[in-house]
Amino acid sequence: MRSVILDIGAGSVFFARILKWHNWRKRQLLLCGEPTWKSGVINSYRTRELIKENKTGIFRIISTYEKFEVEDDALDMVTLNAPHILMPPFGIESELMRCLKSGGVFFFSYPVNFKLPNFLEGTFTLLAREHFRNTSSVDLSTIQKFPHHLPHTVVPSKVMQYNIREHALRKQSSYQNALGTSYIYNRMPLCNRYEVWQKS
Repeated sequence: MRSVILDIGAGSVFFARILKWHNWRKRQLLLCGEPTWKSGVINSYRTRELIKENKTGIFRIISTYEKFEVEDDALDMVTLNAPHILMPPFGIESELMRCLKSGGVFFFSYPVNFKLPNFLEGTFTLLAREHFRNTSSVDLSTIQKFPHHLPHTVVPSKVMQYNIREHALRKQSSYQNALGTSYIYNRMPLCNRYEVWQKS
């Protein structure tokens, strides 16, 4: 069974490539969504065709938190990794509600204390909220009710890996005042947590 995944606020195709590589037995169509790309972007009409034609692979699409540019109930999974502190994911809840299939999953990782998703009661269930222990992979299949057809081995994004390392350095007294390895999170309290939400 193929899964359609949107990596919103992707920045690059790095996370999608790692997700695909670690879950190579799963059939996946990975859409990397950003408001702007320099090149290699497919339009919303072609995106709809790829979904309908049961295609697999990794594709760049124009997409924002407030407008994913996919049809209703088109997605099996949405991932959001380390949003920029100056561009929090405002408006994402309604798009997740519109675009995710029933039982679909939202994987959200964040390195600072972001405002968490504010889902309407009865629309989403929190399946897991955990800290990244290190920069290695996380097995989501151990989470009760996690759909078996979805990719379950997730590796923290580059930004999350930098901040996990920074968090470890800050634990050492000699590095208490060290600058963050990711400039946008310098001097910020690091959380390095992920959440898994499922649409009812």
